[in-house]
Amino acid sequence: MQRSHNYTQQPKEEDYSEIIDVRSPSEFAEDHMPGAI
Repeated sequence: MQRSHNYTQQPKEEDYSEIIDVRSPSEFAEDHMPGAI
């Protein structure tokens, strides 16, 4: 399976204090937004 994400616009810092990725660890390792936890 191949996924393609295009993060063309980063959330503004004042909009979010944290970005939490709730996918499985293997999905997170495959691809995630920069700075996501």
